[in-house]
Amino acid sequence: MHNIVSAGENALLIYFGDKIDATLPEKIGNFANQLKNTLSDVIVDLIPSYTSLHVSYDLNKIAEQDLRTQIEQCLTQQESQSSVLESNTTHIPVYYGLEVGLDLERLLAEKNLDLDVFIEIHTEQEYLIYAIGFSPAFAFLGEVDERIQLPRLPTPRIKIPAGSVGIA
Repeated sequence: MHNIVSAGENALLIYFGDKIDATLPEKIGNFANQLKNTLSDVIVDLIPSYTSLHVSYDLNKIAEQDLRTQIEQCLTQQESQSSVLESNTTHIPVYYGLEVGLDLERLLAEKNLDLDVFIEIHTEQEYLIYAIGFSPAFAFLGEVDERIQLPRLPTPRIKIPAGSVGIA
């Protein structure tokens, strides 16, 4: 399922699904690469997210309808091909100190866990990066084990210490 919608005077948003799915980042990444290779002369920027790809284009070089047509052709072509997006694993060192973990004590109490069990749950799986956020290296990960999930805070923190790892 693909849905292409206007996202301003020089941008389109291509939806690849309506639910977060572990297969979408690879599809969206492959498609972004295909667009870069095929339409590099008219594309200004590509921003992948959980279920969509934001495409900014130079409206002096291509009309929206012409770009939609070319994107639809690329989508059809992508569906007939299978390619694997190159990936790698990055290991992120984490310090689980109660003195620096802003919500760690609350999480441990609410989930009835001790720190060692929490660390084991948190580190026993690989996390897929679904999107890169507004700050460099601010990655949005998916599939946090429900045993360590907490609902978001009612009021987000304005300041978070550099190097923090957040779980939502």
